[in-house]
Amino acid sequence: MSGSATASTATWSQVYTEPRPEAREGHVSFVHAATSRIFVLGGSVASALSESATVQTSSMWCYDAAVLGAWRRVDAADAAPEPASGAAAAVVGDRAYVIGGLSLSRSSPWHSDVHCLDMSVAPATAPAPATASANPSPNTNTKSKDTATTTPVSAAASAPINGGDPVWKKCDCGRSVVPGPSGRDKAGCVALPGGRIVVFGGFGPVPAAQSSDSMGEEELSLTWFNDVHVLNAASVNPATNSVDPVWEPVELAPGSPQPAPRCACAVAMIGADDILVFGGRTNMGGRANDFWKLNVTTVTSDKGSKHIAKWTELTVSGEIPPPCSFVTAVSTGRMVVLFGGRLQDNTHTADVYVLTPNTNPATQSGFQVFCKKASPSAKKPAGRGFHTSVVISNRMAVFGEYHDELLLLDLDTL
Repeated sequence: MSGSATASTATWSQVYTEPRPEAREGHVSFVHAATSRIFVLGGSVASALSESATVQTSSMWCYDAAVLGAWRRVDAADAAPEPASGAAAAVVGDRAYVIGGLSLSRSSPWHSDVHCLDMSVAPATAPAPATASANPSPNTNTKSKDTATTTPVSAAASAPINGGDPVWKKCDCGRSVVPGPSGRDKAGCVALPGGRIVVFGGFGPVPAAQSSDSMGEEELSLTWFNDVHVLNAASVNPATNSVDPVWEPVELAPGSPQPAPRCACAVAMIGADDILVFGGRTNMGGRANDFWKLNVTTVTSDKGSKHIAKWTELTVSGEIPPPCSFVTAVSTGRMVVLFGGRLQDNTHTADVYVLTPNTNPATQSGFQVFCKKASPSAKKPAGRGFHTSVVISNRMAVFGEYHDELLLLDLDTL
């Protein structure tokens, strides 16, 4: 689709139900497309001890998009991720992969663990729809006593989704061969066609190999990253004939530029094979609004697979979003939708921007992108950052940043 100035309208609806997940930020969300279910995992929630304090959680909730208001809490097995915020997540087939994050219960809080959730087993029974409202109470910041933390959870809503514990697995990912990323949170993450997951950037400790041998724990040096890592989530272990994801080596293409190291940026597929990276907080001390395209090419030999990462800074025409971090991006195939974010003055926005690539070979002189700001409908939600956005059917579903309603954006109106 070529760039167009055709007007777009951000048409929102909101779903409030009882029970529902605790209001939270820094969680991950992912979708099982085959069963139209949204999963929300982890993050930070309001503390029961203080309205101004937060605690990390490992709680996971599942929303059945086919049944209005059908939230249920999912009890986790021992192999599930521990409480954390700022993890990254991507889906390959029936499996969701949760990567890294910040776990404050650890002596070394930043980590790069990989956990896999098998989402293929459908719920044994769907709970009856709870009371839901298409016109809920006004948007308010729910980092207070008025959160789902104090809402009783019914037996139906807390029932496991498959009649037993969800199937979690902690993955080694062949780190003895290719170590993968160092510990970090707020990295970007996206799944490529063919089952490989790309992880970019983030924030965390300087890797041990780059640190002074005399540096003590109290002198921990933190940094932003701009490295690229590839997890092959389609790798099969010949000994067990089962999926066994492994990290694979990545090289920067000769002469390729690189974006500034950053975290909390927006990452999504754009076109068939490319990855769009927008904004984030950089090592330059502020927030960015630059656009980059990442192409990852796989080279296979008798020694295995490696990946070549090539970056291109994009010149985007139209209406450009302001510098921001904690902004989300989703891809529909024909467009990328940006939503929300934390601005330079630390306020939050609820603006929606739509990006469309120019795919007309007759006029394309390099990769071109057009961006337009969508006009808000009467029910524009409150601004937010450190939330999550996912695509379910023809809607973008948004949850979090200390709001406990589920926002639904009609993608057909953009």
